[in-house]
Amino acid sequence: MDKMIKDLPHTTGGISNSAPYFPIALLVIPIGQLGAAVTGSSSPALWAAFSLILFVAAQVLVGARPLRPSHYWVGLLAFLLLCSYVFPSVTTFAPLIQSTGLAEMLTGLGLLAAATASPLQPRKLVNVTALIGGITATYVLIVGDYASGRLEGLGLNCNYMGALLAIPCVAAVARARRKSVWLIPAGVCLVAIFETQSRGAFLATAVGIFIVFVQSRPRLVQAFLTVTAITITALLPGTLDSLAGVVVGDRSESELSHNTATRKAVAEFAIQVIAEHPVRGIGYGLFPSYAAKSPDFGIYMATHNDYLRLAAESGVITLAVFLILIWLGVRPRRSDDLAILRGIVFTYMTVLVFANVLTTPIVSVPFWLSLGCLLAARSENKTANVSPSSAHHNVCPPVKSF
Repeated sequence: MDKMIKDLPHTTGGISNSAPYFPIALLVIPIGQLGAAVTGSSSPALWAAFSLILFVAAQVLVGARPLRPSHYWVGLLAFLLLCSYVFPSVTTFAPLIQSTGLAEMLTGLGLLAAATASPLQPRKLVNVTALIGGITATYVLIVGDYASGRLEGLGLNCNYMGALLAIPCVAAVARARRKSVWLIPAGVCLVAIFETQSRGAFLATAVGIFIVFVQSRPRLVQAFLTVTAITITALLPGTLDSLAGVVVGDRSESELSHNTATRKAVAEFAIQVIAEHPVRGIGYGLFPSYAAKSPDFGIYMATHNDYLRLAAESGVITLAVFLILIWLGVRPRRSDDLAILRGIVFTYMTVLVFANVLTTPIVSVPFWLSLGCLLAARSENKTANVSPSSAHHNVCPPVKSF
């Protein structure tokens, strides 16, 4: 533990130590996760993020922090979400539950904008994510509840709990390549993920670790390893089933089959909604109510997939803008700590396939901060290419490509 704490102040390819933004930004993650241990909700994470947004916005207004090209994409996404909420195309399906997650989503985008304008040092962000995640996993393993034999806690169900722990697990495993002490939080997170018996969380963790270890290889090697992994999965389904059996523990075959069938049905209905309302969607936050009152489905249920939710509720253009933002951040190949942040973003992208966590601040905060730092690094790289003489002023200096 002492080695991990001692490692926090150092920087490698990150941000200048002179920025007063760091201590405040780094507190958002522990306030969110440890605060949830007290309140059992994501409210501490939401208010911590909102406070940070106001702080950085004030700096931007007085010219102390820059606006970057990525901010226009963030603003466009927020505008599209607001329009879909205020002017829904389907007005006869008022939400049965008034909370739509819009405030949480807009706060997340605000946090992304703040992190892009004034990003953290990548090493500090990775270390805090891994360390706090390990502490959270330990706490949940000790005092968490079990619903049908599956671990849950912090006000999160088992699937969301697994999603929360996938990101710090990947961060800790990546950091353990240089300091074995990081295997401690990595191991605790992995144990907790297994206890949640969440297939989606386990897959997201595996994808994130794969990305972290493969992305530094030459492109030909990356392609070979990716094809090999896919081939093994396709040719050895028995091995994959055995691994899945270890992950899901005591969950019955009937439960797993029902869960899979339900998710497939709601995904098919979401695709149908997207086909019928491709441009505007039905209105942000309306999908569960729409699904409950639709004769084609008849169950009050979320999409369990945030990509489908964005497209169904706000239209394919909104989904496209969200994907463009992610693409801008992950497209350049990175090294060192920025490469780990890239792996974190891929981990979260996988999580979004299985759960609606974009509106759960306690889960999404590390993603928004990581993506913001990657977007800022992209902008600084372009600035450095245009004006090499000013490179020493960069907030996130250019990172060597492989």
